[in-house]
Amino acid sequence: MSDTIHCSFCGKGRSQVKHMIAGPESRDRKSYICDDCIMFGFKIVQQETVENSKVKEKIPMTPKSLKLHLDKYVIGQEYAKKVLSVAVYNHYKRIKNPSVAGVEIQKSNILMVGPSGVGKTLLVSSIGKALDLPFCIADATSITEAGYVGDDAESIIERLIQSADGDIAKAQQGIIYIDEIDKKVKKTNGSGGQRDISGEGVQQALLKMVEGTTMRIQGKKFLQEPIDFDTSNILFIVGGAFVGLDQVVKKNKKNSSSMGFTSTSSKVEDSAVILEDATPKDIIEYGLIPEFVGRFPVLVPLHELSEDDLVQILTTPKNSLVGQFKALFALDTVELEFSDEFLLNVARDSIKQKTGARGLRSFFEKTLLSVQFELPQLASEGVRSALVTPEGKISFLMDEKEQKDNSV
Repeated sequence: MSDTIHCSFCGKGRSQVKHMIAGPESRDRKSYICDDCIMFGFKIVQQETVENSKVKEKIPMTPKSLKLHLDKYVIGQEYAKKVLSVAVYNHYKRIKNPSVAGVEIQKSNILMVGPSGVGKTLLVSSIGKALDLPFCIADATSITEAGYVGDDAESIIERLIQSADGDIAKAQQGIIYIDEIDKKVKKTNGSGGQRDISGEGVQQALLKMVEGTTMRIQGKKFLQEPIDFDTSNILFIVGGAFVGLDQVVKKNKKNSSSMGFTSTSSKVEDSAVILEDATPKDIIEYGLIPEFVGRFPVLVPLHELSEDDLVQILTTPKNSLVGQFKALFALDTVELEFSDEFLLNVARDSIKQKTGARGLRSFFEKTLLSVQFELPQLASEGVRSALVTPEGKISFLMDEKEQKDNSV
């Protein structure tokens, strides 16, 4: 074949590919397809076949099965996963059995405490997916009291209904996660006597909704007409970094008696272990009002992630970052690999910058930006694999097995 022959799909010339297969003639014109397009098409068909043949995984509603599911997505945080699994199990057991032998079971909402980027949102969203429940996330920093500029309780409920595709009954058994609730602590100084519409006022506005009540939702964006919405069976989870809470816990433990079931004779410095001993009194002293804290009896502490945790997060869970970027490169028929030292360096840098797991992707994007910009051309030139070195440089392997180093 001459170099005038081109693939009818991608347009590559004969000299740019390994194989060029001729197809049937159409109006005196022959069609061709290259080996790259054949492999790409095969992967698409294979992926669609797998997706169509999948039977949706059903997670049995037991604490152990819920934790096993969380283990697939969240690295570490063993204590938090166990507490969350039990709390969610008890909540939905209560929905089916609101009263047992005349005893009314109260709702146990959840308060999650831990630094940014340790997996609070991922834990909650993974639980929602496992149980196929409507789930929405609200940012506490955008919430104000009703009647003021910003989100309010009604807008959060409306978003939950939207996530349930308008199914009101399904939404009434969903999960609402309000992040950064520690930013809504009451202001003790400098308020000048003004109404605290952003801090304590927001906590007051959320009380009835969190406890369980029938709300009149007017509908601002998604709903076309007002509806009555019961929040009694919604699982509310709030979370925040609560920077400095461990110091509050340490101070109160030091001042308390050494007697009792919760006493300890060892001196513990690890903040995660300290937070496991946090009490409602500690949270109230931090700045949440007693009425609000009382509606969140389950405390889930999360700890800072170690280097090993972050490396596992990069490689182990479903939808890991390493897996995602490998898949992106494979679509251009290039196999991507990462050196162990590079992954460890990314973990160390993330710890230095205190970004946790949330900051890992930015390191990958920065390292691979230039090569992704050139990737289609590199693939057409015969690059079939790429290795990210410990220094973050890219080493390519050509079709002819000729090693080519570049720092793109």
